[in-house]
Amino acid sequence: MEEMDLPALQLQLERSRAARLRAWAVLVELSAILPGAGQELAKPAEKSFEKEGEILERALRKALKDRDEALRELATAARWVDRSAFGKEEGSAQAHQALLKALEKAGDFV
Repeated sequence: MEEMDLPALQLQLERSRAARLRAWAVLVELSAILPGAGQELAKPAEKSFEKEGEILERALRKALKDRDEALRELATAARWVDRSAFGKEEGSAQAHQALLKALEKAGDFV
């Protein structure tokens, strides 16, 4: 290796280190956000980008799935209340209860 390459290699090494630190900071931020979405994060067996990323990916997928399910239930309950209110369907009390339950579940995401 030529001596002239050493400064370039040191600069590349420092940039790589800085990029890893920024990436790790993003993982830490995501780890702090997901519990607010109702996700309990498992502790990784080892501290690595791969393990932390897998845990965060599973939690994010579950949070989005839960949110989508809550929104679907809310939309279904709202349509049921609408139909019941305008005499197209019986069971307005049950529709109202379903709507309240769906609102409570959806409220966890707001």
